Amino acid sequence: MVAKHGWSYNGKRGWRTKTIYRNNKNTARAAGRWEQQQRVKARRPYLLYLTAGDQRGRPQHGKWNYILLPIEHNFWDTHYPPNGWLCRCKVVNLSEAEIKRQGLTVTPENALKEHTKYFTEVDANTGEELQRLPGIDLGWDYNPGKAWLGGDISAGKTLCKQDKHIREMLIPKFNDAVNTGESHFKKHIATTAAKQALGRQLDDGAKLIVGHLNNNAVDKVIAKSALEHSTLVVIDDAMISVSLAAIGFEQTANLMQLIQQASSAAYNQSVLKLTTDSALITIQVMADFNRVVAVEKL
Repeated sequence: MVAKHGWSYNGKRGWRTKTIYRNNKNTARAAGRWEQQQRVKARRPYLLYLTAGDQRGRPQHGKWNYILLPIEHNFWDTHYPPNGWLCRCKVVNLSEAEIKRQGLTVTPENALKEHTKYFTEVDANTGEELQRLPGIDLGWDYNPGKAWLGGDISAGKTLCKQDKHIREMLIPKFNDAVNTGESHFKKHIATTAAKQALGRQLDDGAKLIVGHLNNNAVDKVIAKSALEHSTLVVIDDAMISVSLAAIGFEQTANLMQLIQQASSAAYNQSVLKLTTDSALITIQVMADFNRVVAVEKL
């Protein structure tokens, strides 16, 4: 990489590539940890921030040590570690009983204000004004476990902002890209059906992309709401289980096509109802993505 890009060394040979490797590994590990924590959040619904506990830690990160909050708290959207280059902080999930046993208390909201207030910094080279959070390196104010959906969320928001005629051309192309993963979706449906049949626990918190709303459905939403929306639709395992019970395995495995090609749509108060030949699918319309919340057989 150094030979190819001509990077100069400011330390021992290979320091730059090692830094890139370590940070990619750390963020990948953090994303996997977040997914695990989502699975068990019903039993262990709190996250505890922990530093590495030595003198090499950043002083600002030390101020976050032992912050304890529910896993759903928006603090974790920006402060889920790593929070910078070579950050070694981590979070662990705890149950109510573990919190009591360790003598911990949930961090009050007013104690978070100094950590979550953005400040403006001017880039000395470009003059650009950057919004920063105290103690977080530039570009690190995100949750690695949620970031896997980031590109699709951006695409969904962008599609919603386009002219109707442009959307009509673009949405099918975006759905074609989503549909390349249809075999993975169907495999996941089969796995969920097997777990359900065996009485095993489902992957709580896991979300699967089922596609983008067709142009007709988007028009219905935009006509009745001036808020920012997305075309992206996701489904979680709990709703897959509901769908399997309501419309059976074959139709649930075909849910991507049912949602993408729904023949009619009705929108009212943040709820979109899609009607297909065989099912009524209810979708909660949200700013980042849209979530399947009900599936009924027709």
